[in-house]
Amino acid sequence: TYPWGLGSDGGAEGATMHARRNDGQRMSFESVIRKLGHMNRRIDILKIDCQGCEYAAMPPLFALIASGKIKVDQVLIELHHTKVGRRLRGDFGRTLQRFFAAADTAKLRITHKERNQWGCDGYRCVEYALVSESFLREANGAVMCGTEAVVALSNK
Repeated sequence: TYPWGLGSDGGAEGATMHARRNDGQRMSFESVIRKLGHMNRRIDILKIDCQGCEYAAMPPLFALIASGKIKVDQVLIELHHTKVGRRLRGDFGRTLQRFFAAADTAKLRITHKERNQWGCDGYRCVEYALVSESFLREANGAVMCGTEAVVALSNK
């Protein structure tokens, strides 16, 4: 393991939704990917549950995906509503809009979502599965055409 937290480079993103301090070095996905030597590699599944850092960490990753610098087939992420109250409005509503607009630009599509009822007061966390359009085409082609047909098409 590495003693890094996700967020912005050198950032000190505040407390988690559970009022725990986020201590330690914060780094962007791009910095983590570079340090680990994963730039220009394909990530099959990226699972993230960072207790609130997702709003700082993910839009820049989505921009990397949109630019083609990194390829991610599936993103499994828990989004945390850190404000008290059930309504998604004001600053938090705009934060969610920016988050999903960035995911859309990266051609990531929501294929599943469900509320986390075990924690987060039963409503403040939602699990999302985002899948890239290219992976969806590949997977759907394999199911509809059979693996042999997809291999034959890709060899042409």
